[in-house]
Amino acid sequence: MPGRIFPVEIFYTPEPERDYLEAAIRTVVQIHLCEEPGDVLLFLTGEQEIEDACKRIMSQVLAMGDEVPELKCLALYSSLPPEKQQKIFQPAPGPKVPGGPPGRKVVISTNIAETSLTIDGVVYVVDPGFSKQKVWTLQPRVPWSTKAPVGCC
Repeated sequence: MPGRIFPVEIFYTPEPERDYLEAAIRTVVQIHLCEEPGDVLLFLTGEQEIEDACKRIMSQVLAMGDEVPELKCLALYSSLPPEKQQKIFQPAPGPKVPGGPPGRKVVISTNIAETSLTIDGVVYVVDPGFSKQKVWTLQPRVPWSTKAPVGCC
């Protein structure tokens, strides 16, 4: 794809994860707690998985109390209404207290955001490597009745 190229560091898990969704959520929370400022983009496979992950991330961060910087979790998938899709372009939340650590924005998206748009502020990308694909297969014709017409099949 033509466009700007940014330096990238790639990190892999040492061993395959038993539950990629749990591992992705854990990684996002760790980034939020331990890494330098910058927003996060997490790729998941579909609407339900994205909505569930957003709820789980927010509940984990909220359970940690007021000492943790604010986190805004935003979903992005094709059937999301356009006004909600536009929220991903809003800036991350500021510090909870003056002089405190800045907040962070997490965008959880299907692969719709992989090449089609740029989200300013994203520094970290978590990609479990899964996506849904439509597959067309040729199925043998099944007659409408048990008696196939002569010369059929």
